[in-house]
This record gives sequence, structure tokens and C-alpha cells, in this order.
Amino acid sequence: MKNKWNFSFLTLLLPALIFSDCGEIISTEYMDSMTPSEIQYYLDSFLSSVSPYAEHEVALYKIIYETIDPFGEITEASGTIAYLLDPNYAQSSIWHCSGTG
Repeated sequence: MKNKWNFSFLTLLLPALIFSDCGEIISTEYMDSMTPSEIQYYLDSFLSSVSPYAEHEVALYKIIYETIDPFGEITEASGTIAYLLDPNYAQSSIWHCSGTG
């Protein structure tokens, strides 16, 4: 089942990657790191009883980048990238949150 899901996900993602016009990263800034207990506090605050269990420390970076707005114009957006500091998982686990509305 897992391989079928991966294939379906890649089938949907591949056209978006091929035909998208990626913008430039304008700036990055290290913000902080969070321990598993700090992450768990935030997860529990927002998701209560359905929150996943935090197991690893993460590093947080603020990014500002170019993107395309709904009218087709280039605009700046910002977001946060978090990645695991555990060397056994860091290459495969990146999380992006965009604050653009």
C-alpha cells in the first residue's frame, strides 16, 4: 500500500514541478531551535488530543522568496522552514510553513 501511495503522490507532484515557474530565494535567517518538549507543547496547544508525538529537535529558518500571486504577478512571500537536527533523519524531513494570505 505504501508504494502505491508514493506512486500516486509522485504522479500528482511531478507535473507541478515540471511546469511550475519557481521564484528566487531572497533571504534566509536562522531563527531558533526547538526541543521535542517545546514542539510537543505547541502541537498539543493547537491539535490537543490528535497531536502527533514530537521525537526530535528541529532548527527553524525564516525565508523570504519570490512567488506568483493569484493574478500572475511576481510577489514576495515569507515562510518558516524546520528541519530535524538528528543526522539520521535530517535529509528526508523538511517542513515548510507559509504565512502568506
